[in-house]
Amino acid sequence: MEEEIIEFPGLMSRPAGPEDEEAIFQLNRALIDRYESVETIPYEKVLDWVRREIRNHLGEYRALFWQGEKTGYYRFHQEGAEMELSDLYILPKWQGNGMGTAVLAHCIAQTNLPISLFVFIRNTGAFRLYTRMGFSIYQQAGTRYRMRREASAL
Repeated sequence: MEEEIIEFPGLMSRPAGPEDEEAIFQLNRALIDRYESVETIPYEKVLDWVRREIRNHLGEYRALFWQGEKTGYYRFHQEGAEMELSDLYILPKWQGNGMGTAVLAHCIAQTNLPISLFVFIRNTGAFRLYTRMGFSIYQQAGTRYRMRREASAL
């Protein structure tokens, strides 16, 4: 998959490359620092795991661009009998203008399988987005909710 146009005026995605690995890691780290109870987890081990996951799955990440400027990243992939949105990062400068909603709607439109994701309980903005887009909690895992959107016909 090369460039994809997402239903948001001027928003496109293309495969992330090695030059994006550190930026994706830093975005993930910022979420952990902001929403995780870092004093109760093996922080360095968690960060090592995150770095390995990004490196091992970099080919599944998409970089987002609006009018040529990078606005974020996402990873949407099949995991067993469902799809998983492992990461959705909209850079702070671009948050609150509908890009996250557009990317999520794009992912939903790509499949008729159930879609699952994790969201930090304290990340109320992301939680509201996912709920508004039809996701519901089906499990709590420590400081995160596991959410699912059931399959829909294409």
